Amino acid sequence: MMGKDREPLGSEKGRELNAEGRPDSGDPSRDLNSSRAGTTDPPNTVPVFTWENDEVVVGGNAKIRCQVTAVSAAESAQLTNQEHQKLSKRQHEDEASWSTRSWLSLQAQRMSVALQLAAAEEIATELRLAAASEDARRRVHGLDFSDILLSAYAPDGGLFVPELSTMPNHIAGLHPGMTLAQVTARVLEPFTGIALADCEEICAAAFLSFNNGLEPALPLVRAGRRLLLETGAGPTLAFKDIGQQVVARLLNHVLGGRGERATIVVETSGDTGPAAIEAVRGCEAVRIFCLYPEGRVSRVQELQMVTVDSPNVFVYRTEGDTDEQAEALKRVFEDAAFMRRHSVCSINSINWARVLVQAGYYLWACQQVSPASDRPVHFVVPTGAFGNAAGGLLAKRLGGAVGRIVCATNSNDVVHRTISRGDMSMRANQQTVSPAMDIQFAYNVERLLYFCSGGDATAVAALMATLEADRAVALPPPLLHAVQDTFVSCAVSDAQTLQTMREVWAADGYALDPHSAIGVHALRTTPRTEPTLWIRYSGGMGLGVHALDHVESVRAACEGGRVVCVLTAHPAKFEEAVAAAGLPAAVCNDPRVAALERKPKKFRRLRDPKAASRQLKLEAWASEGRVSVPPIQTLGQPPLGRFSGDSKGDGQACIKSAYEEGGEVFVAKVASGGGGNNSGLVLVFSQRTFAPLAVLLDGGLLTELRTAAAGALAASLFAPAEPHHIAVIGCGVQARYQLGMLAAVTPCRAVRLWSRRPEQARALAAELDGGPAGWAAEVAPSAEAACRGAGIVLTVTPARSAIVRTAWLRRPVVVLAIGADSAGKQELEAGALIEADLVVVDSRAQCVDKGELQHAVAAGFDPEEARELGECIAEGGWGRGSKPSRPELVVFDSTGVAIQDVKIAELCLAELSRQPAVPSKL
Repeated sequence: MMGKDREPLGSEKGRELNAEGRPDSGDPSRDLNSSRAGTTDPPNTVPVFTWENDEVVVGGNAKIRCQVTAVSAAESAQLTNQEHQKLSKRQHEDEASWSTRSWLSLQAQRMSVALQLAAAEEIATELRLAAASEDARRRVHGLDFSDILLSAYAPDGGLFVPELSTMPNHIAGLHPGMTLAQVTARVLEPFTGIALADCEEICAAAFLSFNNGLEPALPLVRAGRRLLLETGAGPTLAFKDIGQQVVARLLNHVLGGRGERATIVVETSGDTGPAAIEAVRGCEAVRIFCLYPEGRVSRVQELQMVTVDSPNVFVYRTEGDTDEQAEALKRVFEDAAFMRRHSVCSINSINWARVLVQAGYYLWACQQVSPASDRPVHFVVPTGAFGNAAGGLLAKRLGGAVGRIVCATNSNDVVHRTISRGDMSMRANQQTVSPAMDIQFAYNVERLLYFCSGGDATAVAALMATLEADRAVALPPPLLHAVQDTFVSCAVSDAQTLQTMREVWAADGYALDPHSAIGVHALRTTPRTEPTLWIRYSGGMGLGVHALDHVESVRAACEGGRVVCVLTAHPAKFEEAVAAAGLPAAVCNDPRVAALERKPKKFRRLRDPKAASRQLKLEAWASEGRVSVPPIQTLGQPPLGRFSGDSKGDGQACIKSAYEEGGEVFVAKVASGGGGNNSGLVLVFSQRTFAPLAVLLDGGLLTELRTAAAGALAASLFAPAEPHHIAVIGCGVQARYQLGMLAAVTPCRAVRLWSRRPEQARALAAELDGGPAGWAAEVAPSAEAACRGAGIVLTVTPARSAIVRTAWLRRPVVVLAIGADSAGKQELEAGALIEADLVVVDSRAQCVDKGELQHAVAAGFDPEEARELGECIAEGGWGRGSKPSRPELVVFDSTGVAIQDVKIAELCLAELSRQPAVPSKL
């Protein structure tokens, strides 16, 4: 935050503020929650739903009685109020939203392959998860904190919550002199089974860098007549740092005790990702995979993710929105076998530990503002997925002097509609100036319903099942009333957000980020002069309107209490909104942001495929999602020493390996050659017994066949319908196989051959010309003469300097760059890839390392602009990313992917099994 005159909270004057931010007169306040605030009794709830459970002692400590269950989302119990279920079937879903959502399962598979491609070995850690019925999701009990920490969703798809009957209703020993770390440690202790001293050490280390190392870790300041809690004082300038820094250290504590590793998978609307990455970067026991939506986060948020250079950090830019990311990852999290095999967990607010930690700063703020807990403290919270507000609700359940919680949303207002009228319907996600709150699937509302229903997981499961099935559900009136006992809400437009930023800066010299401005807007002290803003939402089934401005109801709910506005981020993270609001650019000056500008960027893309049908997309991606392909190992080439007797310096042995998850075999292939001599073999092992099944002494034949097949596959997708002729640059063995395969995918039979060894070109021409395939072959006097006018250009050489010039290529043409994959390999000018309408690779990572792509990247080409061949197949052709509607200059860079060797080996084994069990030579 930045302001000219910020007054820290240091006196009773600072603590006595009413709902409008004015000094309180001292009269008794209207305590809206007298049975809950400042007492040790469990909060009252409307007795709508009830159920009983056995108690479980956590961690073997008889003094800790916190049982854990899961709020399910698909139990079969039906709510009695059928009329409200009918109301839940809202008819405003936008057709465009559905077409975008159709890639969710695909993205889940894509995330699976990302995890597996990064793993050279399987992590065999088993999570101690309770068994769940396959056909009906059940509540699970008896899990300890480490189980919850090292997971994401419950096995049935619900969120983990504590059993209310065993949950503490008071945190003893809190006082105003405590630091945030001390308060948070006392929240963690009864839920985690970790000793208080260890909890304090964990929290103290987590908050050490907050507020530039000063106390309090989270400044509580006055700007004008408002009391503001600056939670964006951490290393990435957002409130998410609070939870992420602690959870990362909890992971390290648990994993260190077990001697295990974990894989974190997280999606972000902008702040969670940078905070999670910062918390675990460089940690050897944890690796993290983070998804963020392209064009839906601020420039600084993106820089905080893509500039991290750490071997345990993998960042993915998606073509979608945050709701799609969340649903895609939920599908990954529901794959129990995959989760166990890779020790997958999440540290966004679906993780119960995050909510626990976030309860700490609400309790700490209550101690500062109402040390005697004699009057309630109301909080205004900018709200997206409801994780921040859920921390406030938990703080209230733990005996904190929390009064009302105001949830202020942007135009993605599902939380506001849920709280104000029980309308839980997911609408089309709208892009706003507050991107971290652009969420329509507020998953933590599930925890809200659990607490407000008195812990009725069965009823909550039925509601969530309806929501997931119909994308809408209506809360029954008693449950809605229970929610409204604590929560009130409003929705704020972009115009109101920017206006609030301007007004607060002009009046108080205080710079707000757009998310925080949404909360501050809810408690404006200036009279409302502008008319109520209405936003229209159109859907495939109708048109509706709804009011955004509910400021007056918010004020009324918070009258008589002390009010704290929870600020969620530093304005430096949102330069675009600061500029739009007309604030000075200097408010965004921060040396941590400036340092990001100088760092290189690293990320991968998860694209939105446009295949003919959803099922085709799933089928096309399913195999990729189960493939593990470790990096290639190359012998005989730098940086390793050359082979003895390799006078020409072209000898090498290439070792590739792969397996398909759930398959029968794993394969290691060795291809060796040099000086015109090529050989190789394929080793096939059983995935079940790990025993060798076969040694395929193919002499390199299988490698030649699969390489040629890849070229023909690319030609079938991208070659002109009627090429003038095929240019072949290099006339060795692979040229013959390539032409043999191409004969099946193109009608063209005119071939122009060129080789640095003219006699080789003449021999191949004589072999082809007039043969059974009908080739009409001629030897070209130069490579240029062969290429000009060709519709297919095939390069099959071991060249290390460009042979084919960009100027020789006349559209439409596809270039099949097949030559030997090795560091330094180059057959094409880098400009050919830079100027191409579409660059296709068999493996982006391999081609950057050993293909034509390495030279194009050095010349400034963004490797993420290249499409993998599997993506193109899934999309039914060239797909998105090409410049014209159909690309006219396509370059296919092939390095050979080992999963091809797996499939060929499986075919060979199937054939051998039908022959006598004697050594066979293929």
